[in-house]
Amino acid sequence: AGIADIVREVPGRVPYLEALTILLRADVILMLGSDEAHYTASKLYPALLAERPLLGIFHEGSSVCEVMREVGSGKLVTFNDAEPVDTKIAEITTMLTTLLLHPDAVGPVAQARVAPYLGPAIAKRFADIFNRVVEQRCGYPTI
Repeated sequence: AGIADIVREVPGRVPYLEALTILLRADVILMLGSDEAHYTASKLYPALLAERPLLGIFHEGSSVCEVMREVGSGKLVTFNDAEPVDTKIAEITTMLTTLLLHPDAVGPVAQARVAPYLGPAIAKRFADIFNRVVEQRCGYPTI
């Protein structure tokens, strides 16, 4: 494609804290999904919270799309079986170019909207479930 001189591939995994540093220093974060509708990107929340320009390319059935729309940050290109990802090349190119030239084109993450997806809220939901189980099994209320 004539881009070998500007693309660098670094295969392999990096430790979690290094991954966070990479996200924070990125010019643009590009998140690629799968052609499977059930695919969910495990690094979505760290990428959103890095508050860097973000382009997500996901199957429209992925839960990632709902989260990205809900938190109001990043650009999203969706595809499906009728319109596969290779039909979206022009849209992807336009969005990626926009993010590179105008990184402020993406607004900040709506912190109130992302809060339900973060550790404290998730931990509370699990604690509520465990408390209900204890109450039902033991017959006494929990704290």
